[in-house]
Amino acid sequence: MKINYNLKKINIKTLSNLNVILLFIGVQFVTSFFLVGVEDPSLSRSVTLPFRLLVLVLSIYIIFFTKKSAIVDRSFFFWVLFLSVFTFIICWDIFTGKVIPKDKNQILIFVFLINFPLVFSIQNSLIHIDFDKVLKYVYFLSIFTTLFIIYTNPSVFSISKMIEERVSGSVAFSTISFGHFCTTVSLLALNNFFYRDKNKLQLLMSFLIFLFGMFCMIKSGSRGPVFSMIIIGVFVYLIKSKNIVYFIKKIILVSIITFFLINLFLIILKNISPYLEQRLRVSFENGDLGGRQSYYDIAFEYISNNLFFGKQFLLKFSENDFFYSHNIFLDILIASGLFGLLFFLFIMIKVFKNINYIFKNEKSYIWLCLLFLQYFTFHFLSGAFYMDPIFIGTTTLLIILNEKYFTNIKSISK
Repeated sequence: MKINYNLKKINIKTLSNLNVILLFIGVQFVTSFFLVGVEDPSLSRSVTLPFRLLVLVLSIYIIFFTKKSAIVDRSFFFWVLFLSVFTFIICWDIFTGKVIPKDKNQILIFVFLINFPLVFSIQNSLIHIDFDKVLKYVYFLSIFTTLFIIYTNPSVFSISKMIEERVSGSVAFSTISFGHFCTTVSLLALNNFFYRDKNKLQLLMSFLIFLFGMFCMIKSGSRGPVFSMIIIGVFVYLIKSKNIVYFIKKIILVSIITFFLINLFLIILKNISPYLEQRLRVSFENGDLGGRQSYYDIAFEYISNNLFFGKQFLLKFSENDFFYSHNIFLDILIASGLFGLLFFLFIMIKVFKNINYIFKNEKSYIWLCLLFLQYFTFHFLSGAFYMDPIFIGTTTLLIILNEKYFTNIKSISK
């Protein structure tokens, strides 16, 4: 009986770790390795659907065969309530015919079969997760996956090709996704550089991996990852600053220097990614938003006419064309109005309070904060947050990983 109990304990810990590892690297890993040379997007489902089913079974097993392990305060309840209300709005809009998205089935799969199982499996298994081990697997698998993409797609290192197009990871791994994936590699390398590495060789390797990730991110040709890295850098500097006045002065000084040196920066960038240089130059000089202005205009029209309760969760361009707004706050406003946005902001305040605590007291968890910030800022410019498991998962983790939780864990360990 004792052997069986120990095996069960090991099994739960292993599955809990695997659940989080697959959250960060699962889709990227399987699509990169099993869709090599595939050009038909419809064939990607032959890989992604079995993978999603595997993750669903894993999440359900964790939910029903592990005891609830985390101290959960009302923030977690509000997060689940927010997701539930937003899911209800999505279903109401779809099944009443207000919104007819082309990817209706995919949206419903995400909100029902991915998001909620993920949230509750994380909450149930949190005490069993070895975050140091998870970080190591995510870090090395991310590097390995990026190297494999480069090996199977040498255009990542092609200058001439980048004049005309951007680099993606696979048919199911878009240019934006690839750019953010490489950003993740760089952020994890920086985390190791500042908080984990102990000798010069480790520091050198982390620095080189950071540069490698940045190089691949730039080659992807997407502006979103660049924006995310800048915002994350500013935020981390803010949270570590002891004098807010000094912080503001430093940011103003850096902004002035950047303004005068931006042309030099773009010339250097052109030698790495001509496509990204062109897009950034247009953005800086003409205020180009990559076609997003039309989305924002329609979103603001919806909001002005339905300020408090929202209108629908997607923007309508024509009878059969529906799109998300390319901004997380606008998505929430058009779907649930000011009430929904205030609810979401309350949750985010709790998340950022916990991030502040982690940066100051629990440095081994900072990597989770960095990845949350990356995908949170990603949704400032692109993507639908309700179809992003990494954003949903990191938000869930950072709601539960609060001061009360860490205090309880330390008391148990004693």
